[in-house]
Amino acid sequence: MREETAKPPDDRPKRPKWISERVRDELQEAVDRGDFNNLPGHGKPLDLTRDDNPFVPDELKLAYRILSNAGIGVPWIEDRKDVDRRRANLDRDVKLQGARVRTLTSNLARMPAFLRPSRLEKLRSEHALFVDCFTRSATSLNRRIDDYNLSVPSQQVQVNRVDQKGILSRFNALLAPVDQAYVNQDKRNS
Repeated sequence: MREETAKPPDDRPKRPKWISERVRDELQEAVDRGDFNNLPGHGKPLDLTRDDNPFVPDELKLAYRILSNAGIGVPWIEDRKDVDRRRANLDRDVKLQGARVRTLTSNLARMPAFLRPSRLEKLRSEHALFVDCFTRSATSLNRRIDDYNLSVPSQQVQVNRVDQKGILSRFNALLAPVDQAYVNQDKRNS
């Protein structure tokens, strides 16, 4: 039988805390004591619109202050507002078209058989027009997003591109059962 050896006591000195650990501990203690309660502006976002904005180079601060006083924001922020507005419009159009396709496809089943082919053809042509318009708008918006992403000071404020293929594949998935049902019906009728 093997004898178990006892571990020698750990006489090594403990490693000193890193500065970041000490700072984190000190900040947590201050929060626990309530040192940060009732500070001016508590719970409000920082106002970086004045001269203390760290993202504005010193040589441009005067120009940005003049623009700000005139009611014009930093160029890349104005660009972001434009991108957000255009994306909201595109999202609205996609939602409306999705609702329209769902409504029309559900109505096709309740429609008299002699009307279905013409209504299905009308749905397909309207949807083809939407796809064309959507593709042009999304391509234009993606170009605008690319320009915006190249102009921002930090990668964290960049915007994702519009996923055209994903959106169009969801529409194709909505229309596929309808197309398949009427192809099968045409085969049975002939």
